[in-house]
Amino acid sequence: MRTDQVGAAELQQVTAKCRTGRKRRRRNVNISEVCSDFSQNTSLHGLKYINEKGLSIVERIFWLVTIAVSVACCSYLIRNVFAKWWDSPVIVAFNKEMVHVGSVCMFTQRHSVNKGTEY
Repeated sequence: MRTDQVGAAELQQVTAKCRTGRKRRRRNVNISEVCSDFSQNTSLHGLKYINEKGLSIVERIFWLVTIAVSVACCSYLIRNVFAKWWDSPVIVAFNKEMVHVGSVCMFTQRHSVNKGTEY
């Protein structure tokens, strides 16, 4: 047998095993444990303080409100930029120190010096 035929035969065996009707077992996942583990190991600032042991309820509420306000402000700013882009798909930023060197327009036709021949 050729190597591609061997690979095809192995693939058929694997797919036949998968189709035998075996169901994958789902592990029982406790959502509170997953959220707790995520908040303790994340690099998102403030999120780990919501679930940290030893903090008072006031501190936890402070961090929860701070994160919620931050997400709301970011969402508002992103919506504004997206709305501006939706109205005008080209966003141009100007820098006063930047020197304009030249522009390239890909839609103009090039003409040679000899009798206006197009390229």
